[in-house]
Amino acid sequence: MPASAEMSNNGAYAVPQVKTSTSKSSKTAFHFTAGLFSGLTSSILLQPADLLKTRVQQSKQSLLPTLKTILSSQHPIRGLWRGTLPSALRTGFGSALYFTSLNALRQTIAQSTTPPRKRINPEILLRTPQTLEHR
Repeated sequence: MPASAEMSNNGAYAVPQVKTSTSKSSKTAFHFTAGLFSGLTSSILLQPADLLKTRVQQSKQSLLPTLKTILSSQHPIRGLWRGTLPSALRTGFGSALYFTSLNALRQTIAQSTTPPRKRINPEILLRTPQTLEHR
């Protein structure tokens, strides 16, 4: 095991934790980029379903007549992805901010100086008053 690795007791398993020398800004950029691309990807791929949901809610019709209306238009494929840009930007940047702030919060909590809490033996939680009397 490398000299920079530490052992962390994670429940019943010993998990080696290797310290890396990546800077905080590179982690922030990584999480921002990951959130941005995941938001963009999900919003672009799911845009037809979101469009259908919105149209069904607005028209008070069922799914099939709404889908037939969209597909019978002059540009059916373009019609399914109508409104993608605003949705992709909103979801992409929202996910990017979420991933970045979640990572920052996790790092802050991990680096806090609060003492570790005592671990509770899971067997104690499973004991009932009857089983305690027999011991």
